[in-house]
Amino acid sequence: MGPGFAATGLFCNNGSHQSPIDIDSCIRSNIPPLRTTGHSRIRPEGFTIMNTGSTAQINYRGNEPTMSGGPLPRGSTYVLVQAHFHWGESDAKGSEHAVHGKYGAMEAHFVHRKRSYPDLETLIYSILQLNYQEQERNNTKLDPIVTKLAEIRAAKTLARIDADALFWLNDALSPFRYYNYPGSLTTGDCNEVVNWIVMKKRVGISATQIAEFRKLIGKDGMAITEYRREVQDLNNRKIKCPRVFPMV
Repeated sequence: MGPGFAATGLFCNNGSHQSPIDIDSCIRSNIPPLRTTGHSRIRPEGFTIMNTGSTAQINYRGNEPTMSGGPLPRGSTYVLVQAHFHWGESDAKGSEHAVHGKYGAMEAHFVHRKRSYPDLETLIYSILQLNYQEQERNNTKLDPIVTKLAEIRAAKTLARIDADALFWLNDALSPFRYYNYPGSLTTGDCNEVVNWIVMKKRVGISATQIAEFRKLIGKDGMAITEYRREVQDLNNRKIKCPRVFPMV
């Protein structure tokens, strides 16, 4: 464990439904379309981004985005709590989840809680996950986030980001192109309370942009060179995907 290494899931309980996992196949199921509302819209009130001491966390201002349909319980609505990022010491293995043994350059988690359980938000979660794929050039759509990282280098610092900072999510989220499985949080005690929705499409990001995340300073005063947990055993869990799940 090198300087600034942030080991997520360090104090996790042992369980049979742990995350992340390597997704090698899926069972096509009759799943209705996933509905995401408000995640990518231009928000005049803007967003804030914070160095939590472990990661960069984005908080939405104004009305909370919602998620429903898809593999979520019928009639339920989930509201966004926050979004944050995971990365590794290597761009070739920066994501937590893998697909067919291949890792992404980074990973983002959009953490939602079930609206009907406001007092039990730590117990009922659905996490919408995005993988990033390294590309040669900067993804300029991510600049509103990446350029703000210099303002939050120190732990527990906060910055405002622009109204259109997450507009790129409009192309990344899909009602049918995702994997779904029951799992856990990948940090803290890794409670097995998460309905994971792992988007198939990857978002491009350059090595230069990823490097900006590693410059964030953690609670220990060292650079956060890594913030990820290794893949866990599937333990006979079923990974589902919509029956209309595209092969390409």
